[in-house]
Amino acid sequence: MRQGLLFVALVGLVVLMAGPKDAGVDAFVDDSIAFSRYFKVGSSTFTGIMRGMIKTYRRRKITVAPVKVTQEPFYILNHHNTCQMNHVIDKFGPRHPLKRITLLRDPHEQLMSKFYHFCLARKKCKDAKQFRREWEVGEPISDEFKIAFLRSHTTSASEYVAPCDIKVNRTDPSMRQALDILHSFDLAAVTERFDESLLVFRHMFDLTYNDILYFPSKKFKTGEQDDEHLTVVARPEDGEGPAVTRALQEAVAANFSADVTLHRVASLLLDEHIDRIGRKNFEQELAWFEGALACAQAKCERFRHSQCIVLDLMCGYKCFHSVDLRTDCNITVPHPHDIHDTP
Repeated sequence: MRQGLLFVALVGLVVLMAGPKDAGVDAFVDDSIAFSRYFKVGSSTFTGIMRGMIKTYRRRKITVAPVKVTQEPFYILNHHNTCQMNHVIDKFGPRHPLKRITLLRDPHEQLMSKFYHFCLARKKCKDAKQFRREWEVGEPISDEFKIAFLRSHTTSASEYVAPCDIKVNRTDPSMRQALDILHSFDLAAVTERFDESLLVFRHMFDLTYNDILYFPSKKFKTGEQDDEHLTVVARPEDGEGPAVTRALQEAVAANFSADVTLHRVASLLLDEHIDRIGRKNFEQELAWFEGALACAQAKCERFRHSQCIVLDLMCGYKCFHSVDLRTDCNITVPHPHDIHDTP
């Protein structure tokens, strides 16, 4: 009798410990992830989401593989191009399910973001080093400085994210080349459609909504200190002047036509993911999530640059996971199984 009561008590304790939030833990898809992480596309924010997954679902023993893979499941989240990453994976020879993911941004926006981040804040400006030596933080930034960077910078997203067996021509605007590259990924997320991409990602891994709440990484005002304690120079809110805008368009047309197509095709493939989930209900889910995210960010605002998992990755982690979207935000959380359209 006492043994029976003890068994019932233990079962009750396990149920209480699990709680409603842990329902997602059991559903969580623990596939390995190879994230082809390009620069200035929002990849730090996306990486933070995945770092949060490792912390939340730690009992799955997911490992971060910065240089080599030693066990599964693993997440490769560092800045490795796809070819380098594939060598690391192939050398280990994984047997665990693996999802390959990348994130792409309009090359015009991405290129200007590179200038402000690498050339100014990080002082890594080999493409216009003469101007960088002469410029000091707080001084006006000349159009000549920006144009020198734009005309000399040729690093291509298409070359970075393509597998080893695809010889990329960065001036080739064909859809064929773009499709060859993107068909090697399970998800090519799109920066300009970040929340949509996150929701597709949520469906892939059966995540809770708290898992995908976020503050954008690398989001600072001019004069603030970034995660490496360097002074930030933010992009002007009113955009660039006509000379820089013209130089930017010319640079993209001359060197990044493949990236323009890659970004456009990635958006089309994202639509295909949404159609498979069910567009009508997905759009309702997106509208709901945007409201939930705004509420959670307001609740956790004081942790925008703290409670980070690593550097500025997944800041506000504890707060986001403590927000009860039903009671704190007064909204009804949709059940995951109700998202798919009914036939």
